[in-house]
Amino acid sequence: MTEASAQVALPDVEATEALGAALAHEVQRGDIIFLRGELGSGKTSLAKGFLRRFFGNPSLDVPSPSYLLHFSYCDAACSSGANPPPAEATVVAFSAGARSLVPGCPAHHVDPYRLPVGKIAALLDFEKIFSEVALVEWPDRLGDQLCTSTTPARLEVFFEGFGPQGEGRVVSLSAVGERWQRAVDRRDLGLGGGGPVLSCKEGGRVDIRKDQGLRQETASAPAGADGVRAGATAQ
Repeated sequence: MTEASAQVALPDVEATEALGAALAHEVQRGDIIFLRGELGSGKTSLAKGFLRRFFGNPSLDVPSPSYLLHFSYCDAACSSGANPPPAEATVVAFSAGARSLVPGCPAHHVDPYRLPVGKIAALLDFEKIFSEVALVEWPDRLGDQLCTSTTPARLEVFFEGFGPQGEGRVVSLSAVGERWQRAVDRRDLGLGGGGPVLSCKEGGRVDIRKDQGLRQETASAPAGADGVRAGATAQ
């Protein structure tokens, strides 16, 4: 696993959801994001921001999958096409919106917190889950069969800090594999895809800018004016 390449200050729940929304503009089919942190640190808040932006549905209900293990979200294309929602008893499937940022690709939200380490490998089809888009809370409970220091390729999001859920956090982003390392090193996640801007500051700290007008102003600024580059593209 690589060392953290960027840090993000999250002063409140809205910033946590905004980070999730920014990451939604980065993903492509086969991408995996691990969410690490203590109970109440903001993992599900980030997943909410991600899934609402991924499916273009700001009112999408995104509950924690802690008790039911696995929620699958689909757009209209994957609900009626070649990738229908899975039918396993351990999956709760949602119709999340008309069209996602990766049309026809389901997004999975998995949380094995309440299971012994490695148990979930026998309950879910991770070959399918990891071939689409996956958000995994408590990934340390996946077990060695599913996760090592080098596989699967993924983005790791570490939540640090204390206080009310999703508030006063610092998140570290690190990558396993070249695909996500390039994205983290770029440090302008979401810029160009309509997502919140993550602008590089001194010491690797990143700020989230949620205002659309500020995003447009930043995107038109010369490269390096504020440590921001406009090289990101929507997936």
